[in-house]
Amino acid sequence: MIKRFVKRLFTPREVTFAELAPKLAVVAVLAVVVIQWQSHILVTVSKSVEPRIFWKTGEEPSRDDYATFMFEHELAGEEPVRLTKRLACWSGDSLTVTGRDVYCNDEFLGTAKETGLHGQDLPRFEFNGVIPNGLAFAVGSHADSFDSRYWGFVDVSTTERVVPIFNRKGG
Repeated sequence: MIKRFVKRLFTPREVTFAELAPKLAVVAVLAVVVIQWQSHILVTVSKSVEPRIFWKTGEEPSRDDYATFMFEHELAGEEPVRLTKRLACWSGDSLTVTGRDVYCNDEFLGTAKETGLHGQDLPRFEFNGVIPNGLAFAVGSHADSFDSRYWGFVDVSTTERVVPIFNRKGG
C-alpha cells in the first residue's frame, strides 16, 4: 500500500485546470489569511512583560491595557524600537515618586534601579502630581523592565492597544 502511494506521488501525470483550480483557491485564501493575521500578531522578545504574544487591535488603549508604541531613547539604541508595556497609571491619576519607589494613587508600581543589566547608570523619572491629559505611565512585568520609571510618560495617542493571546508561564 505504501509502495503504491509513493509511486503515485512521484509518477508524473497531466493535471487539468479544473482539477487544479479548487486547490489553488484554497492556497490563495490561506495565503491572504496568513498575511492579514501576520500584521496583527506581536511577539515580545524581552522578558519586560510576562505575556509574550499579543494581538494588535488597532484601538486606543484604556487604563491597565497593554499597549505597543515606538520609542526613542539613547539607552535603547540609535534606531527607534517597539516597546510593549502595561499602561498602569493614567491621566488624572496621582503619580508619586518617593526616592526610587513609584506609586499610582498610593498603589506601589515598582522601584527604579540605579544601574542597568550592563552596569550603566539609569536615569530616574521624577514626578509628583496628577498625570496630565493624554499621558500614561507604562510599566513592565519584570523588575529589569526599561519603562516609565526611567523615561517618564508615554503619549497615549501614539500607542495601540494589544491583547495577550499567549502567556508563557515561568518566564
